Amino acid sequence: MTGMKTVLAALAVVIAIQAGTAHAEYPEQRINVIVPFAAGGATDIIARTIAANVASRFGQSITIENRAGGGTVIGTEAVVRSPPDGYTLLFHSGALAIDVSFKKNLNYDVRKDLVPITKAAWGPYAVLVYKELPVKTLSELITYAKEKPSALDMGSAGVGTMGHLASAYLAAKSDIKLTHVPFRGSAPALTAVMGGQIHVLLDPPFTAMPAIESGNARALAVTGARPSPLLPNVPTVAELGFPGFAAGHWGGFFAPAGTPPTVIQKLNTAIVAALQNPKVREVLRAQGLEIIGNTPEEFRKEIDDEIELWGKVISESGIKLE
Repeated sequence: MTGMKTVLAALAVVIAIQAGTAHAEYPEQRINVIVPFAAGGATDIIARTIAANVASRFGQSITIENRAGGGTVIGTEAVVRSPPDGYTLLFHSGALAIDVSFKKNLNYDVRKDLVPITKAAWGPYAVLVYKELPVKTLSELITYAKEKPSALDMGSAGVGTMGHLASAYLAAKSDIKLTHVPFRGSAPALTAVMGGQIHVLLDPPFTAMPAIESGNARALAVTGARPSPLLPNVPTVAELGFPGFAAGHWGGFFAPAGTPPTVIQKLNTAIVAALQNPKVREVLRAQGLEIIGNTPEEFRKEIDDEIELWGKVISESGIKLE
């Protein structure tokens, strides 16, 4: 019996070594990154930029598969149901943290069924107003909104989008009422604020720049912890009387739950290294993005914090899927 135990123990060691060797050789084949948004959008561009550099580091091809639909649910669920071997990954946005509270019938649990790898980049919103609105500062906008309750229309790219939630968060913090007007995408919402169909819009500085530079919209503030490099002279919401206020859009990598920790670490190391590549940084910074590249543990903590924040905003604002 003692001899049999010795044999089994030795066999277990061999299996463990072989498993470790297999993970050490990762990746041995093509990696597929699912982006639950349409091709050509900001999230898609970020994913493709980073993936190309990671592929060169691994010596394996990485394909980007756009699976839009269901408000990002279809693509996300496809990753959740994939084998946890590191060959099917997800590149998602802040919508992932919103959906936990916003969509009650999800077939997956974001916190249990996905493993964070790293947050790649984060960007603020610019608080835009229609050019004819008689306000030139955030303080003036707040005063105007309080003097004319519910007179101002706030646009967004759609109900439950990050821009919508960030706008509701700002309205709650400043104790003003804004009438929400959802559009089917950020482009029509931006066109609407330029034309005066809506009065207020939170939009990323990168896409808002043409409207600002043409004078068709005015930027009052940005929602990051520091000024945007694209709008260096525009103050932050935090420094205008709301310390700690930050709301923005981000993109990050995830793997299915059960993916070996050694694989997660290899992916994290490669992606973080890619984010230090000058060409990658140039592309991301040109979009007004702050490069992150944190650890899986740090990313998980940030997601938990956002789930709590946006859940509170959704509950207190009474936002419902229309």
